[in-house]
Amino acid sequence: MLVEAITTATIGAMKPVIRICLAALLAGLVPALSSAATDFYSATVPVADHSAAARQQAARAGMLAMLVRLTGIRAPQDEPAVRTMLADVSSYLVEYSYVTREAVDDGAAPGGLGVRIRYDRAGVDRFLRDHALPIWPLNRPRLLVWVVADEGREPAFLSGDEAAPVIADLDHSFDRRGLPVVYPLHDLEDQMVLDARQAREFDTEALAEASARYPVQGWLVLRYYQTSGQQWRGAWMLGRDDQTLLRQSEADTLEGLLDAVVDEVVDAVAENQSYVAHSTTDSLQLGVEGVASYGDYSRLTTLLEGLSMIRAVRVTGLDGDRISLSLAIEGGREQLLESLYRNPAIRPLAGGSAAADGIERLRWVSGR
Repeated sequence: MLVEAITTATIGAMKPVIRICLAALLAGLVPALSSAATDFYSATVPVADHSAAARQQAARAGMLAMLVRLTGIRAPQDEPAVRTMLADVSSYLVEYSYVTREAVDDGAAPGGLGVRIRYDRAGVDRFLRDHALPIWPLNRPRLLVWVVADEGREPAFLSGDEAAPVIADLDHSFDRRGLPVVYPLHDLEDQMVLDARQAREFDTEALAEASARYPVQGWLVLRYYQTSGQQWRGAWMLGRDDQTLLRQSEADTLEGLLDAVVDEVVDAVAENQSYVAHSTTDSLQLGVEGVASYGDYSRLTTLLEGLSMIRAVRVTGLDGDRISLSLAIEGGREQLLESLYRNPAIRPLAGGSAAADGIERLRWVSGR
């Protein structure tokens, strides 16, 4: 991505500290937009030995694990283009190193030999765009997960030793799909707002109120039980942006049930947020207030750099603490704005969205 040149007149209107630092940026003394989210472009997988054949097999497995997280697709190997890519996976490798396995992307037990592989971010991104595969932006919403055991007794939130294996399975499944989650504290403040019976009955008002204290952009409540026939059944509700989605799942094992729930939840989230890159870029004009220092400017551009939908950023003006930006974007305008608003440092200005002049007006909240 590129922060394009700023006119001399624009720089002259800036406060001194911003003017000096931006001049350095234009002179090449300050790096523009650096690489981010490198963990999404690497994988650790088990490997049988140090042979080239074993390493090639591991590279293909790691690539598939990475594409699951990057695209939001459960089975990218079903795509013809991906199958062709896997045959030439070595061309996407940047580096690899052998490790003693602690955690691997396919869920294998710790211990034994593993290989840590880092892939070429630019090459992988280009592959996704060239073959019209979905791109799931990396700044994803964080979900708060409430888990209720409902096995023919008084419902109860999972806690203590009983919760540990369930949380571990959920964490692995969410990490496999690339969606960040956190879990409630179940402290007195939570208990005053939400009890297990309300969660089991999907009391959306109580769930939303209890979840509001956490730094998340949505909540998930899962209730599950084991039938007399030893099947595991669960019902779950996803709450985001004042909307809810209610589904049911079942499986032969509890681990299988948790995997199925996570896959359906992530499918729903990724479907709304992923996009297929346009062959040409569109333009989005932003007016961002509250950019009062070079630190604010640097954090704002770093945030924009993290959005894969943005291909280029151009500063078009500055008036006091208000900076005007022109963004070259791929994908939809609403998807990009949703990604921006997910960051606590960005706020839409009241009545400023979709103005007659086409400028999206935002406020940068300093110190975030």
